[in-house]
Amino acid sequence: MISNNLETTTVENEFCLEVYFTKRNLSKFFSKILREFNLTFPQYVSLLILWQEEKPIRMNEMTERLQLDYGTTSPLFKRMEKNQWILRRYSPSDKRKVYLELTAKGKEMERIINARVKEYLNTTNRTKNEYAEELQSIHQINQKFTDVNNYLEDLF
Repeated sequence: MISNNLETTTVENEFCLEVYFTKRNLSKFFSKILREFNLTFPQYVSLLILWQEEKPIRMNEMTERLQLDYGTTSPLFKRMEKNQWILRRYSPSDKRKVYLELTAKGKEMERIINARVKEYLNTTNRTKNEYAEELQSIHQINQKFTDVNNYLEDLF
């Protein structure tokens, strides 16, 4: 483990606060966009995964990919099913295996929702290169904290 002896001398220099404020602003940004579709941000991210996969996904795999626990995702998916975004199907051979798949509405709305998100993202006035660089930085930061969390998990 590398030690750089980083110091946070003022609240303004606190990394965790900037990440916290960024998360809050991002959530607020997406909640405004998704409100017209009656979607929450975690529901939208679930749809993104299903749109990308283009096939049913086991519920436990989706839970892992969202980095949430089953107690959080189970009601999330129930609401999505109630609102006709997804179907939950039980495996005929093993009722413990639940698969999530898009409904016709879930498939049809992909283009519309993605267009709306893109429209609002474009209001941030960032170039494709800026976006790619920021995404890469966020990915690197996330990976560093994932590595540290795994290290700490092994200690405790």
